[in-house]
Amino acid sequence: MGLTGAGKSSFINKYLGENRMEVSHRLRSCTQDVEGTTITLPQDHKKWPNRRLILVDTPGFNDTKQGEFEILRKISVWLASAYENDTKITGLIYLHNIENTRVGGTDILSYDLFRQMCGPNALNRVVMATSHWDTIDLKVGESREDELKTDFWVEALDGGACYKRVRIPQSEKDELKTDLGAKTSNDIEDTVEYILTRQFDAVVTKIQAELVEWDKRVAGTDAGETLTDTLQRRAGYPNYSFDSVMHGDLYLSEAHPDDLIIVVMGLTGAGKSTFINRFCGGQHLKVDHGLRRCTDEISIALLTSPSNHRDWPNHRLVLVDTPGFDDDELGKFSTLQKICSWLGSVECESKNMKMRVPGFVYLHSISQTRMGSSALLSYELARSICGPIGLKRTVMASTQWEVVLYNPSAGPIRERMLQEAWSEALTQGAVYKRINATNPQLATEGVVDYILRKYAVAAQTQNELFGWDKREAERLVKERFRERLGIRLGDSDPQKQDPSKEKEEAGFVNWLRGFFVYKTASPQSVL
Repeated sequence: MGLTGAGKSSFINKYLGENRMEVSHRLRSCTQDVEGTTITLPQDHKKWPNRRLILVDTPGFNDTKQGEFEILRKISVWLASAYENDTKITGLIYLHNIENTRVGGTDILSYDLFRQMCGPNALNRVVMATSHWDTIDLKVGESREDELKTDFWVEALDGGACYKRVRIPQSEKDELKTDLGAKTSNDIEDTVEYILTRQFDAVVTKIQAELVEWDKRVAGTDAGETLTDTLQRRAGYPNYSFDSVMHGDLYLSEAHPDDLIIVVMGLTGAGKSTFINRFCGGQHLKVDHGLRRCTDEISIALLTSPSNHRDWPNHRLVLVDTPGFDDDELGKFSTLQKICSWLGSVECESKNMKMRVPGFVYLHSISQTRMGSSALLSYELARSICGPIGLKRTVMASTQWEVVLYNPSAGPIRERMLQEAWSEALTQGAVYKRINATNPQLATEGVVDYILRKYAVAAQTQNELFGWDKREAERLVKERFRERLGIRLGDSDPQKQDPSKEKEEAGFVNWLRGFFVYKTASPQSVL
């Protein structure tokens, strides 16, 4: 597999030693369908003597004649048919043209779809290969190669895929070039032999299992959903117009009917203000790059959705920047009280104004090497504030991926640990997203768009939201806060805690009880 022009057909022809696959040297794509060609391995093959080898050529996702969904459908149908006919996949090769000066959106989409189709269990049967080395300066190629291996392809390589260089010259004259080492035919043969001699049985790819075992449609597979999301982003997220920034309390006196409120939470330094600034398209909220925290009060960024917004035309979007729960100067009690009190005021104001809280964003910096007690406490408090209904419209996101670019293996490892720590929220309906370093602006827009779209669907069953008992929310917050407070103080036994701390907590819980039972019977609850 690979994009059009990567050399898939030429790769197969060079391995076979004959031109069975049609190769185009023009601008238009040549391979339109999934095509397999069969040879018999030699009798002296060290692992598979006299066995049939089927090499499968596929169209690229940037085909000039077909759309991405049609190509995905063709490849998926072939793989599903092979699986149903008990034809196993021994390995997969993904080709990328090293001549490409940039890794654009189509390159990223093609790689993402390939990875989704393979699934994690098949990655150790994958070779990620670069082609067209014979037409590029060696130093330039090596620079691009390093970037592919340490950034764009890091998930596949960390998951067990192998990397190889492959020269696929277009003429006999090109085959005589030796500045890159081994002869071309050996590059290609070595790549195929690497897969054939691996000590693994044949594998079922993820998309085969989804289509055949789980009876999904192509659009419902992970690859299909990835493609749908990408095509929606290509069409462009709504272009919001920025209005102003104001203090959280001032907003309450100037709130508009039908405002859409998204609350951004997280530890100090997780990038909450930066997240909102990126979405607004400017430095509207203060961001401090020093060691001290910057946000100590609730701040509001106001925007207006366009008239052609598919779900919320001409609505005012309210992005809420909050202090971090680990702010030592404000204190955990004060921070939680600020957020809950503000949300309670929103609820009071919304009685006649129909203001809504579509969802929450919780941010965590991937630069954090451990999930310490502050991070766990912050997560638990945020989860309790969201509640069981709010979690269904919550995005748990990792930020600051640019910090780990020079240590590419660290990011995915920390990401897996993070998702394990957040497993309870994720199983309750929250989703995980990465604010990646390659295009954080687009990722930020995607998070907000996801929440608003999710809320638009949930609004059809609004009674479920209005029926949530705040007394349950009070119990959850109090229970988790007491539990985490005990761990934070080094002793989970409340009887052994410092009496002054216990008194402080009791006062706080009484205040919290008052907030959460406020107008319990009101049918206009926004949470």
